[in-house]
Amino acid sequence: MLSAWKFWLLPPGANLLLLGLALLLVGLKWRRSGWLLCALATLSLLWLALPSGAWTLHRFLHIHPVPTVESAAQAQAIVVLGGGRLHAAPEWDGLDTISNPTLRRLHEGVRWQRQLGLPLVLSGGLGTADQAPEAELMARNLRQVYDLDQLLLEPDSRNTWENARFTAALLQQHDLSPVLLVTQAHHMPRAVYAFEQAGVAVIPAPVEHLSVPSAGRLTNWVPRAYYLHQSSQALHEWLGLVAYRWRGNN
Repeated sequence: MLSAWKFWLLPPGANLLLLGLALLLVGLKWRRSGWLLCALATLSLLWLALPSGAWTLHRFLHIHPVPTVESAAQAQAIVVLGGGRLHAAPEWDGLDTISNPTLRRLHEGVRWQRQLGLPLVLSGGLGTADQAPEAELMARNLRQVYDLDQLLLEPDSRNTWENARFTAALLQQHDLSPVLLVTQAHHMPRAVYAFEQAGVAVIPAPVEHLSVPSAGRLTNWVPRAYYLHQSSQALHEWLGLVAYRWRGNN
């Protein structure tokens, strides 16, 4: 149900909704309002699919720089947040495995672990009777690919807010603070806020900063699905930040 609502709140679903409303207005003889709304829906969709549109939405989310080794060394553990799964992966004999965003986070967590020698804390749930939660999928990947086994798992969280709450309890049990927090750059502001609300001191260690569009390229004016996806991700984070701040104040 939540995923369905997200589709209509974010592009391109929101633009389709606006176009439908525009056609309804035209049909009700409110032609001027209908055509204006149609133009807004179409032009905003095109802008969101351009590098400039995606970068404009991302630039104020990418506020946390990659930490220096000196600042990262203050941490007592590395927390890697789950970022989704791939269902029934053939290369894993039909079992679920971690998604590419999760793999990128995990790779960065391993990079820091090898530099700092800290324990890795893996947070992510949504397991089923037949499939393991994300934390266990990440642990399986680390054991088989990286031969790492110094792991703490938080396998029950369903979202970033619960990542923070449930991981905070695990960290308190092991007296680990502060922690190096690993997730995508655009997701980091929401993750940092959630962990701070849970009472966890974090050192942000973001990955995958969106590149600044190169000036003067004609391709900067060609809409692409990649940039529409990036814009949708950024808007998802902005909506999430608003929801979390409201939640944190109530």
